[in-house]
Amino acid sequence: MRLAAIYIPEGVLKHIFGNDHKGQTLNLGGKYFYKIEEPRDNYYVIKSREENPLYIKDFWSEKIESISSIVGKNGAGKSSLLNAFRDRSFCQYIVEDTNGENPEIWEDTIDHFDLIYYTPFLNIHNADYEHNNFYDVSKYSTMLDDTGYENLELSSLLEIHKSENIKRWIKFRKLESIEQYLENIGLPIFNKIQIKMNHISVTNNDTSYNFRPFFESFKKIKDNEIGKKYEEARKEKGELESPIERRNYLNKLRLKLYIIECIIEKVHKILESSGNKYLKEGYITSNFNEGSEEFIKIGTLKESFFWFLDNAYVQLTKESQKIKLPSEEVKLLIELLIEDLPIDEEIEDWSEYYVDIERAPKIINAYEAFIKAFQKDFTYDRRTPLIFRPDVNLSSGEKVMYDLFSSLNENQYRLLNNLQNTHHLFNKSKKSCNNCIILLDEPEMGFHPQWKKNFIKSITSIFPLIFKGKQVQIIFTTHDPLTLSDIPNSCITFLDKTDDGKTIINENKIRQTFGANIHDLLAHSFFLENGFMGEFAEELITDLINYLTYNNDEDISEENTKPIRDWDNKKAEKVIQIIDEPLIKERVQSLFNKKVLYNDKELLRLKIKQLNNELNRLEDEKD
Repeated sequence: MRLAAIYIPEGVLKHIFGNDHKGQTLNLGGKYFYKIEEPRDNYYVIKSREENPLYIKDFWSEKIESISSIVGKNGAGKSSLLNAFRDRSFCQYIVEDTNGENPEIWEDTIDHFDLIYYTPFLNIHNADYEHNNFYDVSKYSTMLDDTGYENLELSSLLEIHKSENIKRWIKFRKLESIEQYLENIGLPIFNKIQIKMNHISVTNNDTSYNFRPFFESFKKIKDNEIGKKYEEARKEKGELESPIERRNYLNKLRLKLYIIECIIEKVHKILESSGNKYLKEGYITSNFNEGSEEFIKIGTLKESFFWFLDNAYVQLTKESQKIKLPSEEVKLLIELLIEDLPIDEEIEDWSEYYVDIERAPKIINAYEAFIKAFQKDFTYDRRTPLIFRPDVNLSSGEKVMYDLFSSLNENQYRLLNNLQNTHHLFNKSKKSCNNCIILLDEPEMGFHPQWKKNFIKSITSIFPLIFKGKQVQIIFTTHDPLTLSDIPNSCITFLDKTDDGKTIINENKIRQTFGANIHDLLAHSFFLENGFMGEFAEELITDLINYLTYNNDEDISEENTKPIRDWDNKKAEKVIQIIDEPLIKERVQSLFNKKVLYNDKELLRLKIKQLNNELNRLEDEKD
């Protein structure tokens, strides 16, 4: 079955169509066009059903039933209308069978369709919209889901969201046969995850007095370990064979110690950021200090720090419970980071390295556990010790494309495994349907023009891989003609605004969209008013023309307008030189020539008059 049209009853969307709006039918470009009448005996009735002469079965693909678009200028109500479809109490739905026959009017779609909503914007949505088969994978909802609604600092929330995002990208990247499809749409393919360590500068203003000597000693231990390990390797292997081999050995050792050092700095920064409430309340088991024999004989940076984690604690009073540092979470993160250090690869930069996408999620999970482990008793500092990113450079549009695909893929993964979107809990009550409606709210916003041009090709290529075994319908909002050139006119609903601010469905819509030239679409007044020129350039050139044509001796009028800017001939000439539209440039240049030549003639006349006066004066003196 498929959704053929959506009916908005009269008066239910007053904030969009006005207080007295009539019922509106939005046809989705299927086999038939429908019109609906208001209820008779509490039942809505199909008023008319006309065949769509341009309908093509399997036009997009066998698995994508339809792609429909709601188009409008900013403020026309595109997003509000899409949100109305999420609320089952507003609309009536005309549903057909797979052959486009046997239409029925439903009050909602929850029993037969999965409804999935996505937008790249950080918009807060009303949770009341949600029902049993509705799934919100928008940016805002995903961030809440990533953090489990935990009471964390904003910096912690963002760190966890970014790391969860990388895990979603990896899961999507591992889809079967995905490489050829990504290559086909031009989306860069990553095979490894870069882990970059960040140095964190820390002071000792608010760190517990008893902890400070240990953090100072860790730096000395690291330097001693580098020298000691290098000397041991030199004796064991003899002289290292080449400068490259020596450099590579030292870089690997430095990388390992730098990883440990960055985590030490982060723990130190957390203790420092927790404020001076623990200044005198920090203790070491059995009153050991950095000079104790037990600590000195350890020797290595990792084991020294692990010893500190096991023995350091905070106790506010003698009677209160000891607050231990989360040693297990910190140790696990360090061990996993070290475990995946490159063995045979040459290391150029000892502040970063790469891990396979198979191993990366385990490290990311440990990093998230590390972040959360401090939330109860300490203040998590916003500085980030680790950054995870793909081993290829991605533009902002490419990142948004990965976000879209990976969010939808994650939702399908959870459905197949009976996992609810919130808190990762099992939820047997949600059963996935074979029919899926995907609502995309301006999904291509912020894309480079090339990605806007590729958007429809991209989703028609990738969505069947994500929604295997399902029939998919897509409804998206946009105001960009680059995307519309891939959508047949019959699949588009155009929203416009009247002078009094009401939204209307524009019946005088663009007649040619599919395969249309982008310039022709842009030239239509629906997208651009007052031509193609930018507003700043238009105002500047208009003011220049006013300068060149203004006559101070005449009254100000529409034809004789005083310029706003301070102009002179030199500035005017420079502006004319940067105008790149030939006809406009020629017209303004002629006005400039006219003004300058006119002024030159006046100067010559004045000069002649002055010379004549001088000549007459001299002749009078001679006489």
